[in-house]
Amino acid sequence: EAATTTTEAATTTTTEAATTTEAATTTTEPSTTQPATTEPVTTAEPTTTVAAGEVASVHGIAWFDRNHDGVFNGTEWVLPGVTVNLSSAHANQGNSLLRMAAASTVRTAVTDADGSYQFNQLVPGPYTVTANAVFKGFDYTSDTDGALDWLVAVEAIANTSAVADFAGLGRGEVLGQVFDSTTLDGLPFAAVTCHWSGFDDAAGTSDDVNFQVTADASGSFDMAGVPYGYFTCDGLDASSGRTSARANAVVLSPEAVHAPLPMASTAPPRTVAEPPPGRLPETGTDSSTALMYGCALTLAGVAIVLATRRRPRRAR
Repeated sequence: EAATTTTEAATTTTTEAATTTEAATTTTEPSTTQPATTEPVTTAEPTTTVAAGEVASVHGIAWFDRNHDGVFNGTEWVLPGVTVNLSSAHANQGNSLLRMAAASTVRTAVTDADGSYQFNQLVPGPYTVTANAVFKGFDYTSDTDGALDWLVAVEAIANTSAVADFAGLGRGEVLGQVFDSTTLDGLPFAAVTCHWSGFDDAAGTSDDVNFQVTADASGSFDMAGVPYGYFTCDGLDASSGRTSARANAVVLSPEAVHAPLPMASTAPPRTVAEPPPGRLPETGTDSSTALMYGCALTLAGVAIVLATRRRPRRAR
């Protein structure tokens, strides 16, 4: 009988284990029925579900590669307003729900005023970064992996930031000279800024870009590599603080567009003495002195003629 009692206790214990298993099944069900379209990717942010030190990031910059070397040197023009997409493929990497969700996630960023973007709080692993800047007179020249497609595959490593940069160049050109409007002399090393109205051809919006160059010793500048569109340009003489008159430039083809930038002179205006009221201004030499000399010479000549003239003799 004692043995029978022990067997019943074991049976009871087995029943409790079955109950525990059902509870575990109930917990799992919400994740399997969650709609795949919850794109805000309730992005169970990695910081809340991934252990410290397992978070990665991806960053980069879009710019005008004027020297064609594929490396941003810090002085080249940047390109704000570029849409950058990040996609990943973590579907079968582990059992983490976060990794499974990330498999269908596409995150989007837009390059800032300095041309940069960044994706933070990423699960480490392989990602694809693509950028898109389609507008007139602009070509992709390279990206981080050396291709011309603005599509870069990166490996995001825990506690580091992977890089995906994108380079391009415009086909347009704006050139001219900053010069003194009075003397017509060029102003050496003047700073020239041309404001581009951006992708939307509307000045004053967030995608506007300022292109800057320094004039040479003769005040001439050549702004090659700009995209097509509408520009307003002006010059600044750093030594005097003077600014030039503004010039408009419409770039619609590879043909260079001229934008002369005259600057008001600092020399004082030339003054002319005003004549007294009622009298005409005297010009030339003093005529009264010449008239006196002329009269004196005439009288002297008459006297000489009279003195030398002989009186005629009378007939006998």
